[in-house]
Amino acid sequence: MAALAGLAAAWALYAIGSYLHDRRTGVLLAALWAALPHAVVQSMAYSETLFTALAAWTLYALLRRHWLTAGVLCLFAGLTRPTASSLIPVVGLAALLAVVRRRDGWRPWVAMMLAPAGWLAYLAWVGVQTGRPDGWFHIQSAGWRSHFDFGVDTFRRGREVLAVSATPQMLVVSLVLLLALMFFVLSVIDRQPWELLLFSGLMLVTTLGAAGYYHSKARFLVPAFALLLPAAVGLARAGRARAVTVLVALTAFSTYFGGYLLLIWTRSP
Repeated sequence: MAALAGLAAAWALYAIGSYLHDRRTGVLLAALWAALPHAVVQSMAYSETLFTALAAWTLYALLRRHWLTAGVLCLFAGLTRPTASSLIPVVGLAALLAVVRRRDGWRPWVAMMLAPAGWLAYLAWVGVQTGRPDGWFHIQSAGWRSHFDFGVDTFRRGREVLAVSATPQMLVVSLVLLLALMFFVLSVIDRQPWELLLFSGLMLVTTLGAAGYYHSKARFLVPAFALLLPAAVGLARAGRARAVTVLVALTAFSTYFGGYLLLIWTRSP
């Protein structure tokens, strides 16, 4: 299942890169995503890979104004991960703008209603199972000790990691978070489509703004594929030899680090 989801995600990233720029950018975007430091989780029983595929195809459908496809895919994304809360507003706002501008008839209305359905259904199911309407949020707080604190805990933990001798996992997570912020700024400078910018921004807010599980925040950002688009565009313009050199180096590091996560690191990636 994870392998199929990975292929679907890579195909979607290729489609987005090709649609916005060219085929080389599409290939490089998929390759960079596959060479992330935490890419090993793409072959494990985590939901990030499936969510990446659903989110990427949803955004591609939005860019092409295929409203029904976007709505249905977003529904399934909401059933896959709670972080679909970063995708639903994108679909909803795009559909609302189409309605206001009187484009595409009734389809944006349907997309607007379908987009949050899966996420709301999942929250309702958890509420029924726990016997309380805020069941999912209660589990996050009481069970996982995770809550939204506007990034206070993330900043504190990151400062601790950079100030003392830390494990490779924690150092890599801190580096990934810093690079994610940098690439978001570059995405704004490059004037990415607002749909991609909003999704990336909300992913950063929900990941960096939540307390707890600092060691997993790089994994949580795996679906934020659009942050890699500036790098893909730059490598596409740099030429084949330079692009291959960079990808080989990144793949080698990702392979080594994936082995470290599987064989040495004793907590979740």
